[in-house]
Amino acid sequence: MSPFTDPDTERVLLASVLQYPEAYYQAMALGLRAEHFSDEANRILFRAVVSLGQVGLPIAFETVLAQILSSVPGAEKMRAALEDLAGPLYMPRKDVDWHVRKLQDMTVRSRLVLACKRAITTADEASESTNDCLENMQQALLEIQSDSTTSQVILVKELLPQVLQGLELRSAQKGLIGLPTGLSDLDDATTGVRPGELWVIGALPARGKTALGTQIALASAASKVPVALFSLEMRREELGCRFLSNESTVSASRIRKPSFIRQEQWLELAQCADHISQWPLYIDDSPTMSLQGLLARARLYIRRFACRLVIVDYIRLINAPGRELREQVGNVTDALRQLAKTEQVGVVALSQLARPRDRNPNNRPSMLGLKESGDIEAHAHVVLLIHMPIKQGEPTGEDEIIIGKNRHGPMGTIEVSFNRETLSFRSRSKHQKDRSNRPWT
Repeated sequence: MSPFTDPDTERVLLASVLQYPEAYYQAMALGLRAEHFSDEANRILFRAVVSLGQVGLPIAFETVLAQILSSVPGAEKMRAALEDLAGPLYMPRKDVDWHVRKLQDMTVRSRLVLACKRAITTADEASESTNDCLENMQQALLEIQSDSTTSQVILVKELLPQVLQGLELRSAQKGLIGLPTGLSDLDDATTGVRPGELWVIGALPARGKTALGTQIALASAASKVPVALFSLEMRREELGCRFLSNESTVSASRIRKPSFIRQEQWLELAQCADHISQWPLYIDDSPTMSLQGLLARARLYIRRFACRLVIVDYIRLINAPGRELREQVGNVTDALRQLAKTEQVGVVALSQLARPRDRNPNNRPSMLGLKESGDIEAHAHVVLLIHMPIKQGEPTGEDEIIIGKNRHGPMGTIEVSFNRETLSFRSRSKHQKDRSNRPWT
C-alpha cells in the first residue's frame, strides 16, 4: 500500500456523508473529488453520492445502493462495502474538514511522486529534448499546484475587522500605496500597482508600450522593489541601452550610434550603469516561452529574488494553449490574473492595439482596440491605452495615457509627452524632470 493512501479515513468520510447531509455539501465546498479516494470501491460509492446530490435526490444508504446497482455493471458486491459503512467500525463525523484535507494532501503527494517518476523516465529517453523534459515537468507541477489550491469561506463579521486593520495600516503609510509607475499623475489616479492586481498596457506598434513598461520597471527597481521583467520582444542589450538613455543625460540616438558619444559622456554612462546595477531588476529575454514556462519562472523569481512586480512584454508572444487567438489570449490573461492574486504581486502585461479600420493613427484608442479585448478587459484590474498623435509625419508631443479601466478608482486621461531622447514619458502638467543633476554625477 502506498504511504499516501488511507482507506480508513476515506470510509469514515463516506460514512459521514451518508448520514449527515451537511457533511456532503461541506466536503464538496472544500473541493472533494472521486480522484481523492485511492480505493476503487470508495470511488464508486462517492460517485454515486455525487450523482444523487447533483439532481437533488436524498443521500442515504438505500438511495446510494440503488444508484450503484442501476449504473455500475456487476456492482452487487458493493452492497457489502456499503453495509460496512453503516456498521460501528466507521463512526460518522459532522466536522469533515480534517478528513477532506488529509485525503487532498495525500493525493497531491501521490501525484507529485508520479510526476517525478514520469519525468525521470522521460529524461532517460534520448529522443526527448531537455527543453521538452523541463516543460513537461513544469506543466505537471503547475497542474498539481492549481488543483491543490482551495479557498475558505469567511463570515463578514470576521472579514471587516481585518479590512479596518488594513485601512489603518495604509492610512499611516506615507507616500504611494502601490508600486510607482514613474508618472506622478498616473500614480495619483491609480495609487500605483498594488499587490494582486493585473495591469494591461495597450498601444499600436512602436507607440511606447515597451517604453512605459520599462519606465514602470525602473521606477519600482529604483525604489529597491525587486522586479522581474520578461522581454520576449527585445534583447537584454537593447533593454540595457534603454535603461541608460532613461536614466542619464546621454540621448538614445547617441547610445544607438555610440561613435557620436562625446568623451565626457562615457564617464557619465559608466557612473549611471554602476548606479542602476545596484537596483533589484531581473531580466529574462527568452525569445519564445510557453505559458507554463512563464508562470514557472515567475514563481521561481518571486521566491528566489522576492520579486513584487512582474512585467511581461508582450501577451501575444506567449505560447498558450487554445485553438483560436481569442482562447489563447484569454488563457494568458487569466493565468496572469491568477499569478497576481495567488502570489500577491503586481503584474503588468503589454498588448498591441488593433489598427483602426480607417488606418488613421490619430484616432484615440479605446478598449475595443485591444486585440481580443473581451478577455483582456475582463481579467485586468487596470487598462492603460497610449495615444500618440502625429501631424505631418511628426509627433505632436501632445501624447496621452488613457485609463480605459480602473476597477478601484477613476478613469480618465493623463496628459504626457513622450521624449524620444530618453525613451520615456513625462507629465505635461508638471515641470519636466531635471536630468542634469543625477545622484551619481
